[in-house]
Amino acid sequence: MKVLFLGTEKTAVYQWLKHFDYELLFTSTAISIEKVIQIEPDFIVSHGYRHIIGPDIVAEYFGKIINLHISYLPWNKGADPNFWSFYDNTPKGVTIHLVDDKLDTGDILVQCELDFNLQKETLASSYAILQKSILNLFIQSWQDIVTGKLIAKPQMGAGTYHNTSDKNEIFEKHDISWDTRLCDIVFLKKQLEQK
Repeated sequence: MKVLFLGTEKTAVYQWLKHFDYELLFTSTAISIEKVIQIEPDFIVSHGYRHIIGPDIVAEYFGKIINLHISYLPWNKGADPNFWSFYDNTPKGVTIHLVDDKLDTGDILVQCELDFNLQKETLASSYAILQKSILNLFIQSWQDIVTGKLIAKPQMGAGTYHNTSDKNEIFEKHDISWDTRLCDIVFLKKQLEQK
């Protein structure tokens, strides 16, 4: 089987895929439909990929492109889902979904909701937990994804979406960093809502 991995080869997901007897290719740069057709992958796995997958690629490989997203979709589509799940007090978790022609809106193959210790965890430590959780979910689900045993289900409700500039503005204005405790983010949001 030939798998095209969109993201960085340093991720644990890519490293796990290397243990199979696949023809495994990766790119972290924007990819064209011409290049994908040239590769002829059986599956495309996106994890931490910083580029939009073009609609021509989605149309050609629909149902064979999955994305690993560290949010409990439909909540926190787009950038920085970890931060937004605490700031907006939305469900937290990880999701593997089919890629469609919009951003993080594809049908869900499998997901897992998570709880966090707000006093103990920081943005950095919760991010690490989410990355480990998405890896574990991927490992548990990969064979069922490849063999088509998982039935994709539409996302329910509109959920939320954010871009990077939204987070950057809040980080700068309120002196938030990746070492900020989760309880401080929740407290900040409550203070702002009371003003």
